[in-house]
Amino acid sequence: MNKTLVSITLSILAILLLGVLVFNKTQRVDLPPQKQINIEGQPSMSQGTITFVAFEDMKCSNCKRYDEEIYPYIKSHYVDTGKARYVLIPLAFLNNSIPAGNAALCVYHQKPELFFEYVDYLYRHQPDEALDWATPETLTEFAQYVTGIDVPALTTCIQSHTYYTKLQQNLGLAGEVMGDTVQTPSLFINGYLVTPMTIERIEKITTALK
Repeated sequence: MNKTLVSITLSILAILLLGVLVFNKTQRVDLPPQKQINIEGQPSMSQGTITFVAFEDMKCSNCKRYDEEIYPYIKSHYVDTGKARYVLIPLAFLNNSIPAGNAALCVYHQKPELFFEYVDYLYRHQPDEALDWATPETLTEFAQYVTGIDVPALTTCIQSHTYYTKLQQNLGLAGEVMGDTVQTPSLFINGYLVTPMTIERIEKITTALK
C-alpha cells in the first residue's frame, strides 16, 4: 500500500469519525439535575422502565389543558404499551382547591382503578379556575358519572376532610422537589423535569434515557 493510498484511507476515516462525533453532539439532550421523588402510596398505573411523575392541582386550568393535550399521548405511547409507570401526585394550593384534591384521593383509596377516570372527568367538566366550584355537592355529582364509585362513601370521605393532611404532605414533597416555586402541572421523567412541557421534549428525554 503506497503512501498516497494510506493518506486517503486515513482522511476517509477521519471524516467518518468527525461525522460520528457531530451526530452524537446533535443527538445529545441536555438534561436538568435529576430529582429523587418519593412516590410511595401515590396514585399510579402500569409499570415500566420509565416513570412519569405529574404534580397537579385539580382546580388548575393548565392542568386541564395538560390532561387534554399531553397526558393522552403519554398514556397511549408509554403507559398502555407497558413502557412506563405513570404517577399522579395531587396538590392543593390554589384557592379552595383542597376539597377537589381530597375527593380525588377519596376515590383512589376507595377504588384505585377508578382514580384516573374520576380525575379525567373532573378536568373535562372543570369550571373556571377563579370560581369556587370545588364543593362537596359538585364533587359527588361528578362521581355519579364514573361507574363503580360508592357515592355515599365518597360523600362521607369528602365531608370528613379525610386526606387534607396527605395533601399538605404532598405540597411539602413538591417543595422538596421544586424548591420555592411549586407549579402545576409539573412533569418529571425518571426524575428529570420536562421543560418546556411538549411532546417533542418528552420524546427527547425518553430517547436519551434508553
